[in-house]
Amino acid sequence: MGATVTAERDNLVPGPVRVPKTAELVAEHIRRLIVRGEISEGESLPTETELRAQFGVSRPILREAYRVLEAESLITVRRGARGGAVVRLPGPEVAGTYVGLLLQSNDVTLDDVFRARMVIGPAAVRMAAERRDPEAIAELRAALEAERAAVGEPQVYGVVGGDFHHALVRASGNKTLLVLADMLVSIVRITTTHFYNYKMTDATRRDFSRHSLDAHTVLVDMVEAGRAADAETFWRSHLESLRTRFLGAYGETTVVDLFQ
Repeated sequence: MGATVTAERDNLVPGPVRVPKTAELVAEHIRRLIVRGEISEGESLPTETELRAQFGVSRPILREAYRVLEAESLITVRRGARGGAVVRLPGPEVAGTYVGLLLQSNDVTLDDVFRARMVIGPAAVRMAAERRDPEAIAELRAALEAERAAVGEPQVYGVVGGDFHHALVRASGNKTLLVLADMLVSIVRITTTHFYNYKMTDATRRDFSRHSLDAHTVLVDMVEAGRAADAETFWRSHLESLRTRFLGAYGETTVVDLFQ
């Protein structure tokens, strides 16, 4: 009995405990203030002198904390006499880069990512059509107009097309789906930019833009009419056509590549 208790106790004893560095503790405190919204995006952090006094740390330690937060894209540090740290909130491209690196290191294929989009996108579309929020639909209409104006400018269209996808998932009202969808769109955009820029002619890009615009217009009409099932089916078919088109150029076994 005593031996059993001793063995169980020994199993509960952790290995060596890593004590966080002071700079990491300072970074964690500032990070918490940012993500809780206690410091707004675009707002400057207190001066280095004020922060050093507040935390009781040296300049090198504070600078190390800044580097941690800069690497996380939570602040931008401006150098010079009028410099300082300015808060910035992480966007989907930040998460997309980190997750993209994780996917690439695990040899995840582009096909795998497209199929994940085909799970998230149609579900969000159904929710948007069921919700039929007037403000969200107005945002979708505005995104369509921006696309229509950019059809003859393929590089611009790539940007506003991404804005449409963002507005579409946001119309679902589900913030978690929005983060996931934006992250996947970011990964796909990074991975397929080389194809779009160098393997498509201007005429092909314009044709691609017009095709996307037509599909987006039909979809918004369905969402506005509340045709949830039709919108879900239509959007799944559209995403499948995109998957087929890109994989026709890349191949189904092509691994996500952020370094083209």
